[in-house]
Amino acid sequence: MQSVILDKWLQVRFCTNGSNTIDGKLIQGKLCSQTQKYEIAGGPVIKLAGQRGLVGSLSPQEATKGFSASDGGITYTLKCELLPKITADAGDSYRCAYDANNLPLVRVDITYP
Repeated sequence: MQSVILDKWLQVRFCTNGSNTIDGKLIQGKLCSQTQKYEIAGGPVIKLAGQRGLVGSLSPQEATKGFSASDGGITYTLKCELLPKITADAGDSYRCAYDANNLPLVRVDITYP
């Protein structure tokens, strides 16, 4: 489990890769996250890539509802849950799981300012 705090807006601050073997084939996935000024671009975004490129781009709030997309016969899923705040002025923290065909690719906690 990685843990990251994003502290600047309008730039990618974090990307991580993961892989797993599905039906004897190595499958790769990538989760990137950035913060964006709400008035300009609508707030934080999580971008997901699979074996063949981008499979999704969504807000952390959308990710708490669950996300699924198929690409090249692989079903990629993302589920994030909002974690309790440690202090009143802390940002929002999410625990996220990004999987391929129900096998883990990336596990990460992300905190947005």
